[in-house]
This record gives sequence, structure tokens and C-alpha cells, in this order.
Amino acid sequence: MIDPKDTPAHSRALDAIARLEASRRRAENTVIGAPREKTTVTVELLRRLAGSKYASPELRSFAISVATGDSSWDRIEVDAQPLPPEVSDMRADPMVIWPRHWPLPSDDEPYRIPWQ
Repeated sequence: MIDPKDTPAHSRALDAIARLEASRRRAENTVIGAPREKTTVTVELLRRLAGSKYASPELRSFAISVATGDSSWDRIEVDAQPLPPEVSDMRADPMVIWPRHWPLPSDDEPYRIPWQ
């Protein structure tokens, strides 16, 4: 009689078990949700975002006003009506750095003389 341990089927089963065990170890050692680096909002980032197929209609509309020279990306919070949802999402995300030197919406902006 043939010993079952000497059959090709037994060897294939042991190989399959070894591959399964190796896969399980790799899965256990995989880091999910690794911390990402903070992203700084730039004009280029907003331009690329507005050009993506996922951009909101509000962001696309503001991109048109930037392209025509009616506004600039750094004034998106002041001039965009309504404010694109992407801006609110980025402002609320702790991993996104919003530039401090960009104008903020405010009712207390100083009056500017038109010829200045």
C-alpha cells in the first residue's frame, strides 16, 4: 500500500497551505490607513482640481472667472458665489494647509478707492 504522505496530492496540499500561511502573514503585516503627508493648497492644486471630472459646478464656474481675469485663485473664499464645496472640505481637513496670506471673507475689509 502507498503511504498518503508520498503522493503528489499530499505535496500540493502542503504547498497550498504554506502559500496560504504566507499570504496570511503578509495581510497581518500590511498597514492600512498609513498617515499621509499634509497637503498645502496652491494655485496649481486648485487649477488641477477644477479641471478634474470630479470638480463641482461651483468650482468650475470660479475657474472660468479666474481664466477670464475677473478673479484669482487666492480670492476664492471672497469672490466665489456660492463657495465651492471643495473649499469647505479642504478647510475642514486637518491634513490640508490653507495659505494664511490668502484673503479671508470678512465684512471688515477696508474700503478701497477705485483708482488705487
